[in-house]
Amino acid sequence: MKNLTVKLFEIYSLQSELNGLINQQTGEKVKTGILDENIGLVAKYWINQLNDLVSAEAKVLDAQREELIKKYGTADEEGGISLQMVIKEMDKDGKEVSKMNPKFAEFNKEFNELLSQEKELSYHPIKLETLADVKSDNNYPNFFKFVEA
Repeated sequence: MKNLTVKLFEIYSLQSELNGLINQQTGEKVKTGILDENIGLVAKYWINQLNDLVSAEAKVLDAQREELIKKYGTADEEGGISLQMVIKEMDKDGKEVSKMNPKFAEFNKEFNELLSQEKELSYHPIKLETLADVKSDNNYPNFFKFVEA
């Protein structure tokens, strides 16, 4: 096992490099991840182990984000809580204008402070030779930190 210190925001980047990106509104995969590549069984095993570790960390971060949304957001009629980035207000002439929601700015500041923290991850290094046959147009800069020659 090896240890690597990462900033928490890198957890989200690494998660998308491993699994790809899904458009939240359409459910369509817009970017593939390393786990979508044609890779050998041994490499896939260790990458899935890394993915489990990263997913657990992302789940903790998501829970913290949800707490901040509850703290800064507003409840709707159905009991859901949302936090709008932009709010609409009337100016002195009675015209509707959009402006940055100050509560969103507070949320963003606090969440970014969390994401700038460092975390040491303990992982099994992925051997470069197990990835020798992978042919990809994608770049995985955060994932490559877990690969050794």
